[in-house]
Amino acid sequence: MNDNDAGVETRGRFIIDPDGIVQGFEVLSPPVGRNILESLREIQAFQLVRESKGTQVTPSGWRSGKMMSSKSSSTIGFEKINNPVLNLTAETFEKQMKQSFPERPKSFSHIIQTNKNGVPLLDRCPITRDMSPWQVKDQIDSGALVLDTRDTAAFGGVHIPGSINIGFEKQTANWIGMVIDPGAELILIVTDEEAYASMTVHLHRIGYDNSVGYLYGGMAAWQEAGYPIHHLWQISTEKLRNKIETGKYDFLYDVRTLSEWSSGHIRQATHLPLTALLKTAPEISKEREIIVTCGIGYRGNIAASFLQSQVFQHVHSLAGGMKAWINSGQPISTHNITKLAT
Repeated sequence: MNDNDAGVETRGRFIIDPDGIVQGFEVLSPPVGRNILESLREIQAFQLVRESKGTQVTPSGWRSGKMMSSKSSSTIGFEKINNPVLNLTAETFEKQMKQSFPERPKSFSHIIQTNKNGVPLLDRCPITRDMSPWQVKDQIDSGALVLDTRDTAAFGGVHIPGSINIGFEKQTANWIGMVIDPGAELILIVTDEEAYASMTVHLHRIGYDNSVGYLYGGMAAWQEAGYPIHHLWQISTEKLRNKIETGKYDFLYDVRTLSEWSSGHIRQATHLPLTALLKTAPEISKEREIIVTCGIGYRGNIAASFLQSQVFQHVHSLAGGMKAWINSGQPISTHNITKLAT
């Protein structure tokens, strides 16, 4: 369950008796996010504290689980009908739960060190402020990173060159932790001051305390100041289909997870999970055309904006992602041989 006001996300809790024996646990909404190794670590932590009578600290080293459902609550009846995990055999469940866990976000090591060293007081964090276009330009020239939290269409229409697009959604903090270094000085592009205030709260919760301000007046002010702009063109399913049929495309990357890819993908696509892409950009000419797709376009824009920040010149994102592709009646393949990018 999520308590946004308190900043707490309960990702499924085990019921453990005083002897450290697991007696029961919650049913989790799909995708099931609990990493079984993390569950075992929690049990070991409980047992260590109990055996040492509180004289030893609990083991650290949190293990990443999968993304959780955006639903704030559910019922057993709903999950029995709609949760495919509940229909798996024990063997299949164990196999699925041991694969395809995401990479450890960059923010986690930072959070561990912060917990050890102590968190800074909010009044010691940088003074946040609204910034004029020239102030933003000066900060960028000094090494600040622009985090654009607008939706995919707004970012695609116009954005500051080199900015990263991570739209303000329920999973924003997770993706910021994957993409952006915790020590980066951030300038935010937001829809209004209220969105900026909300975003900085999310940043503070994951230890990102170097938000120096936001562009006052948004992209309209930036354009009026005459500074450079970039676009990230969204490509429609029809146009992508035509490109595939005529062979007029260079690279088509699917940045979803392996399980998503296996459930159905565009036959001509190459599987390049977002976490892998963020580690190493494709070793191809930066003049070649790249089309990126994901589930609904959110991760596709993260990937595409990252590629643009690496100076790839011709990058597009499939509007609506695979959901739009399937809903428009386009063919998919479920061939179980994964075509990986090199």
